[in-house]
Amino acid sequence: MVLLFFTCQAESATIQVKRVMQSWHQNVLLVEPKYNIESSEVIDDAINNGIELTLIAKLQINKKRGFWFDEVLSQQHQTYQIRYFSLSGQYQLHDLKNKERHSFVLLEDLWGHLAQKTKFTLQQEDLVNGDYLSLRLKLDAGALPSALQLPVLLSADWTFKSDQFESIIETKP
Repeated sequence: MVLLFFTCQAESATIQVKRVMQSWHQNVLLVEPKYNIESSEVIDDAINNGIELTLIAKLQINKKRGFWFDEVLSQQHQTYQIRYFSLSGQYQLHDLKNKERHSFVLLEDLWGHLAQKTKFTLQQEDLVNGDYLSLRLKLDAGALPSALQLPVLLSADWTFKSDQFESIIETKP
């Protein structure tokens, strides 16, 4: 595979959570993380060569515990698939939860859209005992073709995930 030869030369990919916006609408808290996404040449080449990538956005409601690990009260996932269609020359972002599909001419536009698009809705009763939210966006290496899974685990160029970002839960006004 051509993709494996580029792993020594390319810059590594990064995802960072820049900020988390929270707003109340009746008894629902809308949580909108904003990301800074910079893919690597290896990841871009994989997409351009027909490899479908799956990214998972994960949100957890956590309760602090003084003597042990914090307790996860509930969690939500959103899954996105990224594809390239060579005949039309377009990239597609497919939100599996909402069944929405967005097409882009440039891969940079797709990353920019994904960086602003993720939204979670939390019911007030789910937040009663929670102290803080933790968020993460990462590549689902298990969804890659099996021939790529081992090289992906061994290559820093495929480390495409954000650190766990924590945010205090805003109280209802």
